[in-house]
Amino acid sequence: MQAENSSRHILCNRCGNYTPCQDKAILESLPYILQLNCGMSLSDSEFWQNQVRIHKQENHKSCPSGSNCSNSECKLSHGVEQSSWLPLNFHIKAPNEQGSLQFARGLFDDKENSTVGVFEYELCSVIAMIDAPSSQGLMLHSLVDRNYHQRQGIDDCGWYLFNGCSAIGTHNKEATSFGQSWKTPCTIVYKQVKLPKELFHNSTPNPHELFTPFNLIPGPNLVPLSANENLTKGELVGIGLSVDPAPSCILRVVLVRGQGDHEGIPFSHDVCPTNYAPEGHQNVKLLYFKIKCLVDRGLILVGHSITKQLKYLNIHIPAQQYIDTADLYRPQHSGAIPPLQFLCPRILEVENVPGAHNDAVFSLQLYEKFLELKRAGQFEKTLKAIHSE
Repeated sequence: MQAENSSRHILCNRCGNYTPCQDKAILESLPYILQLNCGMSLSDSEFWQNQVRIHKQENHKSCPSGSNCSNSECKLSHGVEQSSWLPLNFHIKAPNEQGSLQFARGLFDDKENSTVGVFEYELCSVIAMIDAPSSQGLMLHSLVDRNYHQRQGIDDCGWYLFNGCSAIGTHNKEATSFGQSWKTPCTIVYKQVKLPKELFHNSTPNPHELFTPFNLIPGPNLVPLSANENLTKGELVGIGLSVDPAPSCILRVVLVRGQGDHEGIPFSHDVCPTNYAPEGHQNVKLLYFKIKCLVDRGLILVGHSITKQLKYLNIHIPAQQYIDTADLYRPQHSGAIPPLQFLCPRILEVENVPGAHNDAVFSLQLYEKFLELKRAGQFEKTLKAIHSE
């Protein structure tokens, strides 16, 4: 890689004429992060497929020197088959006085101190564009810091696939596989293997909140769920869902604390248009992330007809992590679902005002009353009495 020369015309302050000028850009240092933009045109997909095809053909030819090959231009196989022509790591020699760079997959063939002024880069992230008949969008393959796996005691290669709300472990072969017509890389990121310690400092992070009041509307005070709030597995969270009548057709979803100092107070209030507007998709996606965060922490959602609500939201939650109060108060040998307007006056002795917030609060209270009656041995009697009226 050579220094770039360019020519341009500049305006002379004395004579007022344009004078030709020659510029030369010289690279002085190497960045810690190399971000390469690709996938800028439709023809790039064919380019990646052709490179994969050429790589497979050349990979069958073995280099006589094997893993000891020091030729940086050698494209033959060196005993370790790579799934892609995209290198997982490479070396760059620091720029010289002319600003020139030298690249090599392995170490440079220098007789003296081949490691002096040589920086090793490794692949750490790949953003790919998916253009399949069933789905379109972006996915991220990312290499998580190895120190994290050591602290967690996890024996893993460190690569993860982030696709929407999903994050699963994967392999570097999957990250560098671009032989398919429906998958084209957009951004490729390399980082230096040995980064200066000055880049890492043990500072106390600014306090932040897991759930902030997005799309907050006038109503009950909303207390966001803070990051340092102690949430234990098995805690209850009330959920309420309501849809405004036409023509607005606005979906409202409220999450309410079931325990603690802020019991009965909502910590999340999402407003999602039910049409196909782009902002509606973003709000629904944010709601998915919130519910997934609660489920991953082991919390239990409590709602009235929550089974229907989750089906409406197109969300799957393990059966052991939600409680449907409509099923608890359903009369025996009957498929009728008692609404909140029927249960609240008879069980809680309050009138229910329809709304997502009230539905979440009363669902929690109905479940607490269910446990209370069960402990007293009066639940079956109470259930029979309210349904015989």
